[in-house]
Amino acid sequence: QVMSLRQAFDSAKTSIPLCRAAGKICAEQVSFYPPGIPVLLPGELITEAIIAYCENMKNLNLPVSGPADGSLREIRVVWKAPTAAAKARSWS
Repeated sequence: QVMSLRQAFDSAKTSIPLCRAAGKICAEQVSFYPPGIPVLLPGELITEAIIAYCENMKNLNLPVSGPADGSLREIRVVWKAPTAAAKARSWS
C-alpha cells in the first residue's frame, strides 16, 4: 500500500485506461465475482501483474464491482495527493 485509504479518498482523482495504469495509485476498489475478494483497494499500487489479472477476469466475463467504469476499461487513480491542510481538515 502506497498511501492510506483516507489519503487516497481525500486525493484528487482522474480516470485513465486500465492498460496504462501500471505504476499509478488506485483510487477505487476493484473486485470480481467470483470470488468477490478485492483485487485493488484505494491507496494500492497498480502493477502489470494486477492489470493482467484484471484482463484475464474480464476475458472470462466475470462481473466486476467497485469501479466507476463498470467495464473496467478505465480505472480511477490518484492524480494529486492531498495537501497538509486538506489532511488536517479530513481529521477534524
